[in-house]
Amino acid sequence: MLLLVPVPKVSAATATTTYANITRIQGAAQGIGESSSITVTLTSTPLDGDVLVACIATNQWNSYSAVSSVTQTGVIWMGMGNPQAQSQNAHNSYYYDAEIWVGVVGPGASQTITINFSGSAAPIGAVADVCEYSGVSTSGFLDKTASSNGLSQALLTGTTATTTQADELWVGCTATDTGYYNQTSSGTSSPTNGFNLFDGRWNNDISMAYLDYFADSTGNASSGTTMALGVNWVGCIATLKAANATTVPVTINLEPDGGAAALSPSNAFRVSYYFGGDLMYAYLGSSALNINVDPSTTVTIGGSSSGSTASEEWVLNDGASATTFNSGTSGASETYVYYDLLSQSISCSVIGGGSPSVGLSYYTAPNSSSPVDQELSTALTPNDSGQTAWACRGATASAPATVAGAEGERWSDPGAASWLITSSDQIPSSQLYYHQFNYDLSYSVSGGSGYGAPNLMGIQYDASYTTTLNSSSMGCWLDSGSTWSVTNPLNGSGSEERWATSQAISGTVSATQAIAFTYDHQYYLTVYPPADGNLNVTSGWYNAGTVLVILATADPGYTLQHIQVDNTKPSANPYTITMYAPHTAAAYFSSPETLLSTIGSWLWGLLLVALLAIGWFGTHRIFQIAFVGVLYCALAIVVLPNVLFEVILFFAAFAVLYTVNKLFPGGSRSSKK
Repeated sequence: MLLLVPVPKVSAATATTTYANITRIQGAAQGIGESSSITVTLTSTPLDGDVLVACIATNQWNSYSAVSSVTQTGVIWMGMGNPQAQSQNAHNSYYYDAEIWVGVVGPGASQTITINFSGSAAPIGAVADVCEYSGVSTSGFLDKTASSNGLSQALLTGTTATTTQADELWVGCTATDTGYYNQTSSGTSSPTNGFNLFDGRWNNDISMAYLDYFADSTGNASSGTTMALGVNWVGCIATLKAANATTVPVTINLEPDGGAAALSPSNAFRVSYYFGGDLMYAYLGSSALNINVDPSTTVTIGGSSSGSTASEEWVLNDGASATTFNSGTSGASETYVYYDLLSQSISCSVIGGGSPSVGLSYYTAPNSSSPVDQELSTALTPNDSGQTAWACRGATASAPATVAGAEGERWSDPGAASWLITSSDQIPSSQLYYHQFNYDLSYSVSGGSGYGAPNLMGIQYDASYTTTLNSSSMGCWLDSGSTWSVTNPLNGSGSEERWATSQAISGTVSATQAIAFTYDHQYYLTVYPPADGNLNVTSGWYNAGTVLVILATADPGYTLQHIQVDNTKPSANPYTITMYAPHTAAAYFSSPETLLSTIGSWLWGLLLVALLAIGWFGTHRIFQIAFVGVLYCALAIVVLPNVLFEVILFFAAFAVLYTVNKLFPGGSRSSKK
């Protein structure tokens, strides 16, 4: 999960000698008794190379009961002339002894320790505390010792001469003549000079304190405790040297990713490592970090820099996890690339249904060792409440314009774009995708000219969408669930000529479709329905070139006079026309009553002319009278083929003639001289 750019290892510089970190591993384990030996059982098995330290105190009548030996499988204990600290004091037949023993742990050590005492009789009280330490030298470990005794409230270990090594373990032991005075109970003080206290009280016969301190500088070692009342006491102290430790040089370099902002003293990666057994820390920024490290130990670089926030973080890998490497036996030089990541809150919404998997592409820190950014694609689900993407500063992120579904199906975002990442929340928080289907459309026309191409009207991206169709196939995407329609008839059509299709010209978008619209060239036939018969054709649009046979049929009692097509009165019935132009059609019928009325009309007219010419008007009005008579006959034949109406018309004509005579007198016999 880190980006490690391999570089040649540097050769180790001269090794630096330091001292191991001394650590208390376990303790204090306690043993008590009043026999010639007591047993102490450790909590866990001591480790090979560690050191055990025991503080042992006894109380005996009339003589000292000192430690004669300490035995333990796999451990070499040192005492009785070996390096140790010891203090003795006698008061009123009570003899007190306090000692410090050291055991070096080897392979196969046991947990059980046996402490044996010398003297004429077993002690009336004995107690021991044992602790395990790592980092203490296993040879030549004793530096300084001291002892003390007295009768007072202050129980002292004594004060050593100045120690010779900075890193040491100082262990003190104080003991009093009776367990009534518990060295950690109420009325006592904490140990002096920063020592740690372990209580060794037992059964009212002996009370002991185990004291330890981890020194990091030379000095005069001493400590002690304070009792509520004055008591007889003994005390001793020993300083044990830390083991030597050899370090190796380690160099760490950080290089920025292409667009990463520079690190600073307040924005750096914390490095943890071991130096002399101690856990140490340093900070790694833009400059190389050179440190001395314990050989073959782990060096750890923190997962993110100290200046990282909730919206921006500097990391070595996409998980912001710690990066580790081993210092080796001769040192190491490592170079890493750090990434400046900016938080982007993103979500996805879908209009029109469906569940597309929308991927936001962006660059982030790698999840494996690689010298380049890692391109990732975060899947966004519809109506997602929001996700966080960590994108590299200076790199490009993009959202797809379309997400394909089944054939002819997609989800499309008209606002999809790419962004150069320079700040957090730069990518729009919501990506809006429309569910759409493809319509593959074309059109053709059967003939004629002067028409316009049809338009498709629909909805695309929740807005009106219009496009003109071509004679060749063309695709267009329409929103799912929206309605569509096409032009019908075509532009350029009129009341007598048009181009129209009989196919469905509207619908609802629910699946992809391929439609080829065919527009027919058509002319309009206007038919005037006759009153006394019928025609076999009706008004309407007919495709150009359609052959129509017009047949007129008279009602019972009527006779066809003639068919009329446009301005033509053909004599044929049926009559055939071809629709290469608009036409009109009509038929006229007559009955026997009409014929009789026509003959009667002529007779009435002739009689009227004769009477008027002879009786009233004279011969000079003959032309006017003849004109009125002819008009009368014509109207009687064409307009009013009915006897009753003929009579009415007769009197109307008579009135006209009478009026003319009055307006223009001079034609009657009464006017002649």
